Amino acid sequence: MDNNTRVRDILSRSAGKSVAVLGAGVTGRAVMRLLAQAGYQVYVIDEKLVHSGKREQIEQFGCNLKEQFKGGTSDLAWLRGVDPSFAVVSPGISLEGQLVTLIRSARIPILTEIDIAVAFLGSPLVAVTGTNGKTTCANLIFQMLKKSELPVHLVGNVGNPFVDLIQADELKGKGTRNLDPLMVAEVSSYQLEGAFDFSPQISVCLNVQDDHLERHGTINEYAKIKARIFANQKSDSQSWSLIWKDDPFYKIYRQYLNAQEMFFGIGSVSQGPASLVSDDYQSLTIKTNTLEQSFSLRDFKLIGKHNYLNIAASSAAALLAGARPEAIQAVINEFETLPHRIEPILENAGILYINDSKGTNTASVIAALEGLGAKYPRRPVVLLLGGKNKQQSWKELTDFFGGRVRQAILFGGDRELIAKIIENCTPDFFKRAVRVEVDLEQALHAAQSIAEPGDIVLLSPGCASFDAYSGFEERGEHFRRLLIDWAKQ
Repeated sequence: MDNNTRVRDILSRSAGKSVAVLGAGVTGRAVMRLLAQAGYQVYVIDEKLVHSGKREQIEQFGCNLKEQFKGGTSDLAWLRGVDPSFAVVSPGISLEGQLVTLIRSARIPILTEIDIAVAFLGSPLVAVTGTNGKTTCANLIFQMLKKSELPVHLVGNVGNPFVDLIQADELKGKGTRNLDPLMVAEVSSYQLEGAFDFSPQISVCLNVQDDHLERHGTINEYAKIKARIFANQKSDSQSWSLIWKDDPFYKIYRQYLNAQEMFFGIGSVSQGPASLVSDDYQSLTIKTNTLEQSFSLRDFKLIGKHNYLNIAASSAAALLAGARPEAIQAVINEFETLPHRIEPILENAGILYINDSKGTNTASVIAALEGLGAKYPRRPVVLLLGGKNKQQSWKELTDFFGGRVRQAILFGGDRELIAKIIENCTPDFFKRAVRVEVDLEQALHAAQSIAEPGDIVLLSPGCASFDAYSGFEERGEHFRRLLIDWAKQ
């Protein structure tokens, strides 16, 4: 029995029965809504306290909530009483964590959202992963295909769950689908962990950098999980694996590759399939064994070398997926910075304020600093760092301190820990140019008192936001609101 048949069989056998959804995040709420509409008795289990807005949604769907599930005696008794026929685990819940371990020990079948999606929707036309840049890349591909008048959907880690495309009647075995939807999907390592039958026609891995090691253990294990995006692709003329030509983890990916390979990067066009930005960043050439297509980058608006890698990967993926060259060129010319990604908010008294709340690891902060250095070579940075620290190296980032970064202001839950790390890396800079504030608002006020005309105040936290916010989006919106309110005074 293949996995798609297994998933459909589990759902069919469990019709009308109790089922569990592990995690109350965006994906979990989409799954619970679909299952509730299909007539299942849905129990939502979350290891944390669920805030009121999510709780209200769960109640509206007619689902039951068990929050702060710790696996104690009373929790286990509750789980035995519910006796779920299967459980759907959300991406934010570790497959090796206590909750999933308890579910497995109770012999409850476990599904993921991607299991359900592939069983009812098929695999995406294009899937994109990577530590940094995947949302930008997925959005670029989606816009290129959409402008080519293809009926495409953007799904996955961008906040549009796969299962939103499934009708409840399909789970009941009543609905029919004449044609699988064309999907461009952003997929995280958390999603790829359980993506056993995930077989995109075109797969893109942008990069693997220090991130999520608190969940995946080592960077090599993290790279192996990212490589799962390639593992089930077909070896036919329509299937492609796109890989950064300078990726240090290519030896790991090679063990998983089945489809044709295309490398993207910056440099001269080489033999074999490639998508390469010219050394002067003015043009892009995409070459396979059967075609060669060039695009101008003179009007490309995004900042930073990493965004030129994004445009090389996304343009090639879109072209291979059937986008028209003129549509690709139009999107290259028109595409604006996505919110919270090196996003200028305002300039006041000669000081430029930039929101890079999506900078949730040190590699992305470095990319922001390098990009701003290329665009504004004479403008020093007052850098706002902080939040929930990850198991990552800070050394490479602190090499910018005292040069590009003339002042660093730390805030958030792990500010004292980060202060100690920076002090160990660069004690002189720490003594003269690091301030520690409680929260983002106080950090911004400190930056406004320090910044001088010509400076850039950059929010690029290098940390997760979950110490104080529901996600990087809420943190970035808070930063924007603080600035706009201040500018009105």
